[in-house]
Amino acid sequence: MVEDWIGAHVEDPSGRRFGTLIDLFVGRTSGEPEFGIVALAADGRDRVAVPLGGTRRETDGLVVALDADLALAAPRMQGDVDEIPAEVGAMIYDRFGVPAPTQSDAPTRPMPAAAGDEDVEVVLSEEQLAVETRSQATERVRVRKRVVTEDVTMTVTVRREELIIEREPIVGTSHQAADGDFALPTETGEVEFVLHAEEPVVTKRVVPVERVKLNRNTITEERHISETVRRERVEVDETPLTPAQEDIPR
Repeated sequence: MVEDWIGAHVEDPSGRRFGTLIDLFVGRTSGEPEFGIVALAADGRDRVAVPLGGTRRETDGLVVALDADLALAAPRMQGDVDEIPAEVGAMIYDRFGVPAPTQSDAPTRPMPAAAGDEDVEVVLSEEQLAVETRSQATERVRVRKRVVTEDVTMTVTVRREELIIEREPIVGTSHQAADGDFALPTETGEVEFVLHAEEPVVTKRVVPVERVKLNRNTITEERHISETVRRERVEVDETPLTPAQEDIPR
């Protein structure tokens, strides 16, 4: 399997390591590795194309059938490469002194990410609605007392004194008639009585009648939040291949 070649260290037959394989190209009809893009520096800026004919996979990297000095002296590649035309491939073979394959094996193209009947996995994403709550002021309440005037009518029982005269006739001789003038209790002959009566006396005083307490209570209620979210779907477009296209390795 050549899929695991990407990212492997590249060295020549003498064991001299000179770069890392970062891209791979195979023949259109043969499906075999023909060219590789090797990064000479760690940052991947210095890149050269090398032929991969006769390359073998070792435990610690790839061993290519060419000298490391030739790769280090090769022209650097500019920009991204999608394919290597046949004439460019011939120049690479000539520079490294490697025989070019037959014309049927050229030109070359990038190695597909998935080959054969292996499963292709697609990660789908979607937006999820997350709702949080925050506290904000909605109302200010002020509490104050005020005096209300109202008319009050009450029934009060009052008392008064009245003079009652009782007359009792004298019968018999138990009482002797007085000689001379009438006997009167006073010199003027008058008896004076002071009568009393109760009158309503109105006074007002302030007394506590009620205690009012103010408390805050948290009320829980449900609200329905509606929002539009997006999610990914998989769509597969199938295009029939022509007989000429069926020979292209997948």
